[in-house]
Amino acid sequence: MLDKSVRYYPVEMRRPPVSGPPQGGWPPLPDGGWRLRCWQGGADRLAFARVECEVGEFAREEEALAYFDREFGPWPRELERRFLLLEQEGRPMGVAFAWFGSVPGEGRVGRVRRVALRPCCQGRGLGGALVCGMLDVFAALEPGRAVYLTTQTWSWRAVALYGKYGFEPVRLPGDRDFAAAWGVIREKLGQSGRHLPGEAPGGWDDTETIMRSGRDRT
Repeated sequence: MLDKSVRYYPVEMRRPPVSGPPQGGWPPLPDGGWRLRCWQGGADRLAFARVECEVGEFAREEEALAYFDREFGPWPRELERRFLLLEQEGRPMGVAFAWFGSVPGEGRVGRVRRVALRPCCQGRGLGGALVCGMLDVFAALEPGRAVYLTTQTWSWRAVALYGKYGFEPVRLPGDRDFAAAWGVIREKLGQSGRHLPGEAPGGWDDTETIMRSGRDRT
């Protein structure tokens, strides 16, 4: 769930191009009727809206559906290849989009979009299944291209998950809140005994170091 007790900032993360799964493959889904699948039609549009509302991203399903139609609806062919639904015995539990975009100075990139997992499924390693599924799509559809994502300080718990799969903080041009935002996330992760992706425990002395690291990757 979103942690709205902290100040809201959007943040960017980046990982190098995906060449394929690591040696030994991605972690498997748990037993119990779980599977990760691609787009199968209009019912998945409603599944997206319900999951997104349950995690607090939209107040009403109508708002989520309007967002879906605006951001993804115009590209039905891409939806077939890039939409992922995590389900258990046919019940939608999580959604994600292995989408595409562009970044100044880098051109076309892969874009992680709208990763959402129902609260009853969080903390069980299932978010990693969605991330791994997207990385497989990026390896196939965006070979040789870096992958970016936008998340937020309210989703600081997800930052550790993304870091596990190779994403690190990056500062894009015009991001004036970079230091403040990653300072919030660093503090919250530190309270739970974790550290920022790409930062060894006790490694970086201050957030300005992260700013330099992120700028060098842009």
